[in-house]
Amino acid sequence: PTNRQGEFSQRAALGATALQRSMQEHLEVLYGLAALYATAAQPLSLNRESFRELTKGPLKRYPGVQSLGWIPRVSEAEREAYMAAARKDGLSDFHITEWTPKMQTVRAARRDMYYPIFYIEPLEQHRAAVGFNLGSVPSYMEAMQKALSTEGAVASAWRSLAQDAGEQFGFLLFVPIYKNGVPHRTFEERRISLQGFTMAMFGLAPLGDRARKGL
Repeated sequence: PTNRQGEFSQRAALGATALQRSMQEHLEVLYGLAALYATAAQPLSLNRESFRELTKGPLKRYPGVQSLGWIPRVSEAEREAYMAAARKDGLSDFHITEWTPKMQTVRAARRDMYYPIFYIEPLEQHRAAVGFNLGSVPSYMEAMQKALSTEGAVASAWRSLAQDAGEQFGFLLFVPIYKNGVPHRTFEERRISLQGFTMAMFGLAPLGDRARKGL
């Protein structure tokens, strides 16, 4: 029994180390995307095809992450411009959406601010998530607010990833993006200069597989 307990503890430690290493790799990808968006003159000046090319390599190298996305902060006044931009990209049915209490997807109610999934890759597997207002989910909004407060990467609470047909269990990781050349030393400065967030989606099953294999 003692040997078995020791073996289990060793495997658990190796799994935790692998998971931590995997998370650090994904963080570097998110910070890289955030830096790119921070240097853009306008968030909408970066197109969907560019985002696909930027994320293609990282998604292939790091199978533990299910998707990478860009979450802009969109005011009510900007809502129509973002909808028009998405439709110009070929997403003719694009709307900013949210969930009902029964987890049904509907058009988002009028709000002062939205945090929709505007770009996400791979798009084919996560098309249903495009336009979803993450700000309408308290646990996601809490993580984004904490990322803004700490100026670092913050993970959401574990929950069902309802946009996936398989109802997988997982979490989202957020890194804040600020306007280029604008100070963001204090919370108030970060709040004013915030453009949005880069996001990575992690599923429990893929992460567990990588941890067990020690990848």
